[in-house]
Amino acid sequence: MWIESHADLGEHPKLAELCFNLAIKKHEAIGYLHLLWHFTLKYAWRDGDLRRFTARVICEAVGWDKDHDTFINTLMRCGWIDESTMMVHDWLDYAGKLVKDRLYNEKRRNTPLNDVLRRKSAATIPNHTIPNRKTTTSSSTDVDGFEEFWKAYPKKVGKGAAVKAWKRAIGSGGIELSAVLNAIASQKRCEQWQRDGGQFIPHPATWLNQSRWLDEMPIANHSAHLNGFVENFAEKLAQKKQELDMIREKEYTRRKITNG
Repeated sequence: MWIESHADLGEHPKLAELCFNLAIKKHEAIGYLHLLWHFTLKYAWRDGDLRRFTARVICEAVGWDKDHDTFINTLMRCGWIDESTMMVHDWLDYAGKLVKDRLYNEKRRNTPLNDVLRRKSAATIPNHTIPNRKTTTSSSTDVDGFEEFWKAYPKKVGKGAAVKAWKRAIGSGGIELSAVLNAIASQKRCEQWQRDGGQFIPHPATWLNQSRWLDEMPIANHSAHLNGFVENFAEKLAQKKQELDMIREKEYTRRKITNG
């Protein structure tokens, strides 16, 4: 198995952007990309679709041992993976000949010999044109609770892709709205989602395609949230006490003036 490796890859602007965002050398970036393509060639060779793999699996395959979501989001932001589909960008440019050869051989293996002989000997059959039928599509995105998901999710980008991902998840029967909303509420409090103004929050379609509502949250995040809640409560309690003290002082002053 092989892929095309273009000679100008090392000078490509997208490679420079990848190096800058991940703080890595050029040769490291080229290595990660080739390992990503090799992984795709082995497990998603038909169309380069990586949606069925988690960020952890992909990162382990290419040897990235730091934050998984940062790596995948950076690849998407730099254009090496399409954000809306999670497909390797321009996959057929790298493995097109291999894909065509495999599909051709697969079709030949699955075609019975009798069908081949019958097609060769059959007389030409007129091709009657069938009028095009107009299809109507609904513009509504309210698909089995999607709008509730969209309202709760903090990063509102790529809504069309998110609708498609939601439909796939609903169709597979592996998603419950309540579980998704609870997961979003929990993950909103995690350090990754709160860091740098939410820069590292996955796109909604990516989050759905990777079944991220099933992620287990670190205990430390829950503890931090609890500590924040206690501190906030104590602050509000002190504020209320101060307001009551001011009311008592005003009342004391008023009575003193009234009683002479």
